[in-house]
Amino acid sequence: MRKCKPQLQQAISALDTLTTKDISLMKTMKNPPRVIKMVMETVCLLMKLPPHKTKTTEDYWKPSIKFLNKRDFIQQLQNFDKDGIPLSIITTIRQKYISDADFNPKRIKKASRAAEGICKWVLALERYDSVLRQIRPKQQKIVELEVKLQETRALLQQKQEHLLKRELKLF
Repeated sequence: MRKCKPQLQQAISALDTLTTKDISLMKTMKNPPRVIKMVMETVCLLMKLPPHKTKTTEDYWKPSIKFLNKRDFIQQLQNFDKDGIPLSIITTIRQKYISDADFNPKRIKKASRAAEGICKWVLALERYDSVLRQIRPKQQKIVELEVKLQETRALLQQKQEHLLKRELKLF
């Protein structure tokens, strides 16, 4: 888990850069730049917010604005269940957004400081998830081995007690 801590700290630190002024500016955008939409789409995916659907498109900007307007917007990001991101969602984020050269905090900062902070949060979550998925099987194996060790110790103790009883009968 020590490998995960830096990524988790980066995610939290990224949210600390958000200001209400920067968020307010982003909320006033009627048709934001593509990079801002990308960042907020990843947030909608993580928060499981459905897109606004029309006959021809799916748009995440309307649900993004609703989410940005929540008083506890930043707290919801801070309290996000980082350990329970579904594989399908993180895979979509990796393939569709993170692989895009424009999904870069330096580029996004030119469009919005709030989006830059949120982008850093998303990237840190993705790194955290990647490390977590590598260590989870190892953690599970440790748990299984500990259970097996306890069972073996209990069996050893039974055998030792049985042996002691036999030894006492001999003398």
